[in-house]
Amino acid sequence: LFLEFWKRSEASMAAYWEVYDYQPLEEKPRPAYIAACREIKKNPITGKPEPHFPSDVQKTRRIVGGFIVGLLVCLIFGLLFLVVVVRSLSSVWVYSWGVTLINDLGLPPAIANGFGAGVQGVGMAVIGIIWGAIAQGVTEWEANRTQSEFENSLAWKMCVITFFENYLPILYIAFFKGKGLGGPGTYTRIFGARLENCPNSDCLWEMSMQLIVFFVAKQWVQNFVEVGVPYVTAKALRLLKKRDREAHEEKMRGGPATQTADPRPASVLSGSVTVPVDQELGPEVPVEPEKEEEEMWIRQRWENDYFLSPNPGLFGDYMEMMIQFGFITIFACAFPLGPALALAN
Repeated sequence: LFLEFWKRSEASMAAYWEVYDYQPLEEKPRPAYIAACREIKKNPITGKPEPHFPSDVQKTRRIVGGFIVGLLVCLIFGLLFLVVVVRSLSSVWVYSWGVTLINDLGLPPAIANGFGAGVQGVGMAVIGIIWGAIAQGVTEWEANRTQSEFENSLAWKMCVITFFENYLPILYIAFFKGKGLGGPGTYTRIFGARLENCPNSDCLWEMSMQLIVFFVAKQWVQNFVEVGVPYVTAKALRLLKKRDREAHEEKMRGGPATQTADPRPASVLSGSVTVPVDQELGPEVPVEPEKEEEEMWIRQRWENDYFLSPNPGLFGDYMEMMIQFGFITIFACAFPLGPALALAN
């Protein structure tokens, strides 16, 4: 249903904008690509001279970019192995406390899982933040000619790392955890501790808990961050830009900014009050009391745009939808309620 509704919305928008049979023209080179070029060559198709970047150097840079992606995938596998070790050692460590209540209730494995989940969550978050910056820089360094090539190169890097970052822990629980434990006298051990097993040998239950954490906790917290962070950022940028403008006016006039320089009230200039756009500005309007000025002066469109926070683009939103779609298709049997929560999100 998700795919079909997506196709339907896409077709409706294409028909509404009359671009259903739209064929894009040849893309122009990116400004960053032109800046990276050091020579001009004739285009064999158009016959016109244009900036040229050596293809062998570009291929080498793309290979290096792929190698960096491979290293990060290995780092994610290493982090997963570290989580397994932490869980195994933590269980032994909790048993060594000698607390009768904890041991009788069988809580050491749960506490060990909590430690492992903390290490995994922090590690994956750090990798995600660092890789976002590295992927952008590596893709810029590759000197892709067009914007489509740049976006495709960035997309596959982010998708590969995002796949392993989000799905590898659950794939481990589904197919590898609890396997090869050994038996009495021949238990498989890591640094002296027995290899971990699923609680009550029920790995499906543990997968369900992992998916609940993703759909309920992570997604709703992420939605709160997506709303709260832009709001706080916009407020901070507005205050900073207002302060810089006042300092610039003071510098240009050799003293504090006066009311004659821009007689609009501070509430209008700061953006807390927006005056109707159909009124006209003019230096001939006399200075009136504060409330009357708020109704009289206009904030131009470019002033409104100046106070907006930078647009991060839609890449992160599409990536979030891709991750959700992967969870509800690959692991639907472990958490049937996942599609409903994804729809609500």
